[in-house]
Amino acid sequence: MTNRLRLARRAVRVLRELAGASVWDPAPPARLCRAAAVAWHPDEPGDGHKVFQLLREAYRVTKLLASSPHRR
Repeated sequence: MTNRLRLARRAVRVLRELAGASVWDPAPPARLCRAAAVAWHPDEPGDGHKVFQLLREAYRVTKLLASSPHRR
């Protein structure tokens, strides 16, 4: 398994965990990111700023690897 694939799987796993989705949920990363963003937005009560930054980075990685020419 390549490092890119491992990184993509970890990023999607983080998105699923932050969104509160099941491990077997086939939702695309964009939908998982939106659900997690609603739950962890920094404007909501609680300490969600660092979690929101992690969420943004995980989504950025999934988008970057999905658009990679090596994946096509």
